[in-house]
Amino acid sequence: TRGSVDASFYQAAGAEIDLLLTFPDRETWAIEIKRSTSPKAGKGFHTACRDVQATHKFIVYPAQEQFTTSAGVRVTSLAALAHKISETLAT
Repeated sequence: TRGSVDASFYQAAGAEIDLLLTFPDRETWAIEIKRSTSPKAGKGFHTACRDVQATHKFIVYPAQEQFTTSAGVRVTSLAALAHKISETLAT
């Protein structure tokens, strides 16, 4: 998947994604950015993910613990997400 990643913002009818990454293989990552150490993705994020057919969903928050919510959203730190992006581009 070598190449560049397109970064954008998505908003439509109350649905919003803070950061939308589209990789050269057309994989789409939806990223919600939260300041809370107890982050939750809102209805608008889930709606937007369906709209853009996100292949991966993340919440970036200011803590080191990583986990996946019952809705399939990966909660992670910015550093861990940056590492995952780097790994994805290297393969």
